[in-house]
Amino acid sequence: HDNFRILKRRRRAAEIEKARPAAATGPTCARRVRGEAPAVVASRACTMGAKRAYLVAFNFGLAAGWAAVLAPIVQAVLAVCAPDECAGLLPFGAAAGSVCICGDLYASVELPLKVFQTAAVLEVLHALFGVVRAPIFTTFIQVLSRQLLLWAIVVPFPATHEMPRFATMLLAWSVTEVVRYSFYGFALVLGSAPYPLVWLRYTLFFVLYPLGVGSELALIYAC
Repeated sequence: HDNFRILKRRRRAAEIEKARPAAATGPTCARRVRGEAPAVVASRACTMGAKRAYLVAFNFGLAAGWAAVLAPIVQAVLAVCAPDECAGLLPFGAAAGSVCICGDLYASVELPLKVFQTAAVLEVLHALFGVVRAPIFTTFIQVLSRQLLLWAIVVPFPATHEMPRFATMLLAWSVTEVVRYSFYGFALVLGSAPYPLVWLRYTLFFVLYPLGVGSELALIYAC
């Protein structure tokens, strides 16, 4: 159990470090190198300040974007609809008393889903150009898998929009991303994320990861 806690702390520290700009920020970024002109030091400090501001805006912007995807899902679950209009959400289909999705969920989330999922491509560029400390290949694979699911499975095949697994996939994606981007944003602003976000990031993973992967595989199989 102690080893597990140590691993969680190390992973948390790595995640916070990943959110930060690739070069040092704050007072250390203005540290003068021998022989370096004061103007160069000031320029470097301003560059790092702009980079941090961009990353804060990027992370909070995507957190808000994914919240715009999550909100219609919550509304669709809470809405009351006729049994023949209910797309079963849990466990695997519509049934008496089951949790279900009412209405056209895809139409409600189409625009923010396309915009903010596609915006994740910028994360690959961030890693590639050293804006953040992140492994390029791992980031590329993670982003690519989502892009393929959206643009090669969901968008071209309207039948997937009616499937319960589409709703559960969106639920897993949106909750994960709201928490993740908020975690990164607060880590940049405060130096560390608030404990509730830390707890959500490293606890919900055990539920959302299998839910998301299982839903993705079900959609791929259905196509």
